[in-house]
This record gives sequence, structure tokens and C-alpha cells, in this order.
Amino acid sequence: MRYIAVEKSAVSSGYTYDEAQLECEKIGSGLAIVRNQSDHDSLINTINTSGLLQNMPTLDYPFLYTRVWISGMKTTEQWQWYTGEPIPETWFWAPGENDRVGTACARVAIYVNPFEIRDSVCDDAYIKMICE
Repeated sequence: MRYIAVEKSAVSSGYTYDEAQLECEKIGSGLAIVRNQSDHDSLINTINTSGLLQNMPTLDYPFLYTRVWISGMKTTEQWQWYTGEPIPETWFWAPGENDRVGTACARVAIYVNPFEIRDSVCDDAYIKMICE
């Protein structure tokens, strides 16, 4: 899978999950889908080589890290890609994640390394996203 990293130029605001998906659709794709280990490795390679790690905070506080939207939304108990396909129960979640009740969306939390896939409130506004 080949991914495209996108970063909003205005640092003061970012995209919600739905806005990020619309931005990906403008270039003829959708938010990145990570179906298997090969996709996961490609996602990590894209993060490492795309410039998404630039301007990362240098302080070691848990709330200071880059967050990047990828495909994955839960509106009931079932997670699914933006295409509507279900996400398997055993996926690439970070330990303790996939625990939100109600609507949730998938993001990558980048602490430089490792990269962790976490769930998040869909209305959070992140500056970065990865499209397919």
C-alpha cells in the first residue's frame, strides 16, 4: 500500500476525522487503511520518510506528541474502514486501546517511536493525516 502524508499549513487548527476524510477524497482517496502487517509497515515507513515527524515537541510529556488520522470509525460496537468494511477484532491497537464507548475514530500517536494506533474522539482536531 502506498500512503500520502498530509499536514495542514495552519498550526492553530486542524482537521476533525470527517474533515480529514473529505480532504483525502479531494485527492481521490480516503484515509489510510491498515489491513495487514505489510500495510502497517508501509504506514510506519510513510511516517518516517514524509516529514510528519518534523516540528515534534522535544519535551517528554505524554500530551506532547503528534497525532495523525487514519481510517477507522466505530459508531456502534463494530469498527469499520471508511469503505464500510469491518475492521477485525485483532488489529494493531496499542495496549489498552479500543476501549471507547460510542463513536470513536482511529489515529496514530507518534511519540517518535514506537507508533501506536489508538482510538480517539472524532471531533478532535489534528493537523496531520495519512491518505491512501
